[in-house]
Amino acid sequence: MSILLESKVPIDELNNKVVAMTTASATSVVLLRILLEVCYDLNPGYTQYEQGVDDPSEQCDAMLTIGDLALTRTPQPEFPHRYDLGELWHEFSGLPFVFALCT
Repeated sequence: MSILLESKVPIDELNNKVVAMTTASATSVVLLRILLEVCYDLNPGYTQYEQGVDDPSEQCDAMLTIGDLALTRTPQPEFPHRYDLGELWHEFSGLPFVFALCT
């Protein structure tokens, strides 16, 4: 649950909805786009926000959070659907997903 999508609607209903993407991780953003656009065949709109600074919850239907914030975030009643992107990737591909930074 360190890469978390929280949504007001089930993931397969995000077509033409607004998904807020954190600027904290380009890899997580690309992973979520692959899952939404390829796996679920959706075409949501995207907006960016600075995690830990901005609160996009009023302007979006779903939001991506990562790291400590995703791990410690209390479930919000307005976002009842929570998805672990690593788990979604494994369900889609049958392969593990490694979240790592190479320097």
